Amino acid sequence: MRVWKTRMVRAAETLRSTDLGTAAVAAHVGYKSGTAMARSFRRYFGVGPGDYRRGLSIEPLGPLAS
Repeated sequence: MRVWKTRMVRAAETLRSTDLGTAAVAAHVGYKSGTAMARSFRRYFGVGPGDYRRGLSIEPLGPLAS
């Protein structure tokens, strides 16, 4: 569980600080595919990586986020 949370935090930081696409961000944080990372990202933050990058989410969601 901790690895997943760490990956999501790193993905969010990378999305905010770079112009990398989803697949590149996924590879950067240890996912084999952009689709898998996007699915996990949506579960954690409640929005997809693109919406997050545009500023539509700030807080993680659900009991797994804490």
